[in-house]
Amino acid sequence: MAYDSDAHALYRLARERAGTMAEGIRVIRRHFGLDLAQAKEIALQADAIADSLDAHQAALAPVLVAALDEMETECDGRADPSGTD
Repeated sequence: MAYDSDAHALYRLARERAGTMAEGIRVIRRHFGLDLAQAKEIALQADAIADSLDAHQAALAPVLVAALDEMETECDGRADPSGTD
């Protein structure tokens, strides 16, 4: 999705003033009538995190799977060997 530079500029200004991504997203949603996915994509672009929300989510998926695998391994190591936990 391509957005006009005004949305990116307003997001950056709101985030700078409020200090949070969430506030920047709230401001541009209200001002431009965007849904959450559209506003989050603008935030990711303005913060130079990702070119799109889809690309960001695709990059997160393997990291989340690895983290879940690691947590599972840690939990398995802590299980009560008697089977009464």
